[in-house]
Amino acid sequence: MDFTGINLEEVKEYVDRNGVSNIEEFFKKTLDRWQNIEVNIGITGDSGAGKSSFINAIRGLDDDDEKAAEVGVNRDHFRANML
Repeated sequence: MDFTGINLEEVKEYVDRNGVSNIEEFFKKTLDRWQNIEVNIGITGDSGAGKSSFINAIRGLDDDDEKAAEVGVNRDHFRANML
């Protein structure tokens, strides 16, 4: 697979099996595969640096959305709740 996400061997196999009929659909499905790949990432940074806000932003959520990561929580917040 190269940077386009298209494996030339897959294209050759498709054409050998099907000819060029529906090749457009084959390319569309092949190029859309990246949308179904699970990606795990880690976010690190100092307290109050904006990690939760960043996570909300890449998820397309506002900080006050129900499913958003909680923002504005820092070590002092945790200490106060632990006492």
